[in-house]
Amino acid sequence: MQEFDIINLKTSSEELKNFETCIPELTIRPVAEKFPYDRNTVYNFIIYDIETNTSGKTAEICQLSAVDQSGLHCFNDYILPLGDVDIHATRVNGLSVRKVRGVRTLFKDNQPVETVSLGKSLENFPTYLVKTVRRVKSDNNIYTVLIGHNSRVFDNPTLLRQGGHQLCEKLSCLNVFFSDTLPVMKNLIKRKHPSLVLPDGSTVKLNQQSSYQTLFHEPFPAHDAMEDLRALRRIVFDSRLNISEDMLTENMSTTQYAENDMKYLDRRQLWKLATSKAPRVTKNNPYSSQDR
Repeated sequence: MQEFDIINLKTSSEELKNFETCIPELTIRPVAEKFPYDRNTVYNFIIYDIETNTSGKTAEICQLSAVDQSGLHCFNDYILPLGDVDIHATRVNGLSVRKVRGVRTLFKDNQPVETVSLGKSLENFPTYLVKTVRRVKSDNNIYTVLIGHNSRVFDNPTLLRQGGHQLCEKLSCLNVFFSDTLPVMKNLIKRKHPSLVLPDGSTVKLNQQSSYQTLFHEPFPAHDAMEDLRALRRIVFDSRLNISEDMLTENMSTTQYAENDMKYLDRRQLWKLATSKAPRVTKNNPYSSQDR
C-alpha cells in the first residue's frame, strides 16, 4: 500500500503559493574578486578580533581589538552591549553584564572594565587604522588588510553588520581589505609543513590554540580579543611557518565584497528558517513543485 504524506495532502495550492511568497529567494554566495600580489603595493597588515555577547546574527560586539604587524601599536575597546551576555559566551570569553549600584556594567573575568558605546568604538577604529597608514610612510599605493582567523564566517559579518553601511563606506575609503588566515593554515597543514607535524606523524588541528602550542610549546589565554590577536600575530609574522605577503593576500577581498557576503549570510539564515517552517514538498503532494 502506498504511503501518503498527510500534512502535504492537507496543504492547498493557495497555501503553498503563500508560503512561496514568504520564503526569501535563495541566492548564490558572491564570488570575491581576485587581487594578485603586487610588489609595488604596500600592505599594511592589521590583525583584529572581536568578542561578542552571543553567537549568530544577533551577536553584539563587546570587545574590538587590533594590532599592527610590528606588535607595537594596539587598539582595544570594551563595549557595553544592549543585551546581556549569554551564559555560553561568558564561559568562553569571561565577559558578563551586571548591575553596579543600578548601572549596567561590563565585567571581564569578574572585574569591571571601562566601556565606550558601540558608535564611539566604530569611530575610534577607523581613526586607529588611519594612524597605522600614516606610520607606513610610503609613496606607493597602500592597502590596509584586516586579518583574522576564520574571520570570514563570523568576525567580518558581525563587525560590518554592527557598523552598518556607514562603516563599510569609511573602510572602503581607507582602502581596507579583509583576509582570513584559515585558508592559509589549511594549505600549510595539507602540505604537511614540518612545523605543524606532531611527533606521531599527524598534523595539528586548524584552531589557533593548537597551532600556537605546537609552534611555541606554550599555551596562551584564548578567547580574549587582545590575547587572541597577539597570538595570531606571532603565528603569522614571527614563527617558523614563514608566511609570506602573497600567501596572506591570496584570499584578500574588498570591504564591499565583505558587506555583500554578510548580506548573503543573513539572507541564507532567513531562507533556512523559512523553509524549515514550510510544508514539506514531496512526490506524494499533488501540488509538489516537482510536478508543476
